[in-house]
Amino acid sequence: MGESNPIFVTVRLDDLDGTTQMVFCKFKAGAVEQEFELRDDGLGGDSIAGDDIWSIQTALLVNDGSIAQVEVWAIDGEVVSPILFGQLPIKSEENNNIISWFLSGGLPLLAFMITLFLAIGILYSLNRRKELAKDLEMIESWSTFDPRELDDEFNE
Repeated sequence: MGESNPIFVTVRLDDLDGTTQMVFCKFKAGAVEQEFELRDDGLGGDSIAGDDIWSIQTALLVNDGSIAQVEVWAIDGEVVSPILFGQLPIKSEENNNIISWFLSGGLPLLAFMITLFLAIGILYSLNRRKELAKDLEMIESWSTFDPRELDDEFNE
C-alpha cells in the first residue's frame, strides 16, 4: 500500500493568443505513474480563473522511491508544447515502530549486543569455574582425609 503525498503544481503559461485548451502533468515515482489535468478556472488548487496560471492540488500515491519525475505539457489547438521535466522529493513519515527500527539498523545493533553479552557471560562463567576449582583445592588441602589412600584398598 502506498503513502499518500499531497502535491501542489503551478505552471505559468505564456499563451499569446489565449487559446490553450489543456495543460497536463504526469508524475512517475517508482512503479507508480499518474496523470492529472491542471486547471485555470479558480478550482482544484487554482487561485484565480483565467490568469494563465494553471494549477493542480491533489495527492500522489507512492509505493517506493524518494523522488518523483514530473512532466508538464500544454495543448493549444492541434499543437502540443514541448514537455518540461522536473523532480519532486517524496517525503515519507518516520515510523517509530519496532519493524522500522529493525530495518533501519536496529537488527545489527541487537545482534552485536547479544553477542557481546554472550561473550561476557562465557568469560564470567569460565572465570567462576576457575575460582571454584581453586576454592575446592584449598578446602581439600585443609582435610586430614586423603581419598587417594582408600583407592589402594579398592584396587586389591
